[in-house]
Amino acid sequence: MNAANEIKFPGFTLVSVTNPSATHLDELARRLHLEPIDLAETNSPAKRTWLETHPQYARLVTLWPTYRKSSRDIRPAELSFFLRPEVLLVLQRGELPAFAELIHQYAASAELREHISERTPERLLYVLIAHLYQSLFPMINHLIDDCDTIEHEIFSSRERQLIPQILAIRRNITDV
Repeated sequence: MNAANEIKFPGFTLVSVTNPSATHLDELARRLHLEPIDLAETNSPAKRTWLETHPQYARLVTLWPTYRKSSRDIRPAELSFFLRPEVLLVLQRGELPAFAELIHQYAASAELREHISERTPERLLYVLIAHLYQSLFPMINHLIDDCDTIEHEIFSSRERQLIPQILAIRRNITDV
């Protein structure tokens, strides 16, 4: 899947690409004056969140947990932000419904785009990250509930039956 959005805000442009191809990354590097190696590195999964600055732009790589109901596990999705004065480029690897929903809302509503205070890509980056953090709370609450249930079951003498649940929760907490 390769989905691309280019959304004009007052004073800058948001370019969002989901699972970009190598060809698409090369074209973005040329068009947005970014180092091709930085964009090519987004093809390899990140192990952690990190920030790097260049003379013409900043690059922020973030990892976000997403819960998959079908397999009952949590998998990371990766967002790489390239920040320039006139553009915010976001490259997405993996599924991140909260981000896709927000991008769709901005694409559909000029009024919503007008409400970005300061009208800078930096402010939009802040708004996006704040929204993503807020979207994590239901998942965190669910993990807390799972742990509480297991704790109750352990003290009800059903330890053996709980081993698969305990291992699944441990995996969801530590593997992301």
